[in-house]
Amino acid sequence: MSITTIPRRAFGTTGASVSIIGLGGGGAGHNPQIRGTPDKPHTVALAEQIIHRALDMGVNLFDTCSGYGASEQILGHVAAGRRSEMFLATKNGIPHAPGDQVRRELDQSLTRLQTDYVDLVQIHNLQTLEQAELIFAKDHAIEVYLKAREEGLTRFIGITSHNRYQPLIAVLDRCAREGIKMDSVLMGFNIADMAYGGHGKRLLNRYPAVAKMAMTLFGCDGAPIMKQTGYTAKTLIRYVLSHPFATAVIGMHTIRELEENLAIAQEFVSYTDAELRDIETSVDPAKVGGGFVLT
Repeated sequence: MSITTIPRRAFGTTGASVSIIGLGGGGAGHNPQIRGTPDKPHTVALAEQIIHRALDMGVNLFDTCSGYGASEQILGHVAAGRRSEMFLATKNGIPHAPGDQVRRELDQSLTRLQTDYVDLVQIHNLQTLEQAELIFAKDHAIEVYLKAREEGLTRFIGITSHNRYQPLIAVLDRCAREGIKMDSVLMGFNIADMAYGGHGKRLLNRYPAVAKMAMTLFGCDGAPIMKQTGYTAKTLIRYVLSHPFATAVIGMHTIRELEENLAIAQEFVSYTDAELRDIETSVDPAKVGGGFVLT
C-alpha cells in the first residue's frame, strides 16, 4: 500500500492526476531498469526495489519505452501486484514506423508490462517535420494509437522530443485543427531553456488542455547540467517544477538517489519569477550543451 507523500498535479484535462516526480526507465545505459537482464539478478532486484520504494513514497507515474532494455519487463513484475497504484506510460521505438510495427510494439509492451492497458502511449522523440507529418499518414502511429484508445488498450496518447521544438508544435497544431485529442507532450527542459531560445517555456504557454511533462532535468546520465553549472539537484528539480508541468520524469539508479529526489518533491516550494530569472541569466550557453532542451 502506498503512502501518498509526493504532491500530485492534474494530467492536463484528462481527469487523471500524477506525482510531480515520475520514475523514468531510460537513460544512456546506466539505469538498472535498462541493465536488469535475466543474467544480472542483482541488477533486477535493485531495479524492482527502486520501483517498490517509489510506490511506497507516493510516486505513481512510471515512464518506459519498448526500446529501454529490460525496463518494461521489470516494471511488469511489479505491476503484476501493484497495477492499481501505477500510471504506466510507454513509448514506441521509432516515431514514423509503419502501423503494423507500431501495433506490434504496443502489443509487446502490454505483454511485458503484464497489463491489459497502459495509461499513456507516446510517439517517441520526434526529430523532424517530415516525421511529424508522416505519423498522420494512413497506417501510421496516430491512426494506430487512436484505434488503440478506442479499444481500451491505452487511456491517453502523447508525443515526445528530447530537443526539437518545431515537430512538437507541428503535431499539436495539426491535432488542434483536425479535432484529434492529443493528451500529453514530454519534452526536454531544464535551466538551460532560456539560454537556447526559451522554446520550452513557449510550448508550456500553449495548448492548455495538453499535459506537459519534463525530462532531461539534469541533462542525461551523469548529470552534466549539475557539473557544468554547479547547481544542486534541488535547484534543478525545483526550477522545473516551478513551471506548469504535470510531472518531471527522472531516471534514478539507487534507493538513495530516489529518496533524495523525492525529499525535494515532498518539500517543494515554487521559485518566484525573480528567482527563476536569476537562475536563467546565470546559465552560460558556452558551458552548457544545448542537446537537452528544445531548440
